[in-house]
Amino acid sequence: MSPDQNPIENVWQLLKIKISKKKISTTRKLKAVLTKEWGQLSVELAENLVNSMERRVAALIESRGDFTMY
Repeated sequence: MSPDQNPIENVWQLLKIKISKKKISTTRKLKAVLTKEWGQLSVELAENLVNSMERRVAALIESRGDFTMY
């Protein structure tokens, strides 16, 4: 499966958006902010991403491994 199909990519993108709005000047601060933001991710987000796997795989098969909306 393409790495782009992996739901964790959606999580990384969401975290990137959230931390880009913060002033982070050290790796210690980055770790603290990431840990906090990770802890605030909802269970519903995880459920939605897991539940999207069947659609992701179907889209990948339909596109014959080419670009998909995921």
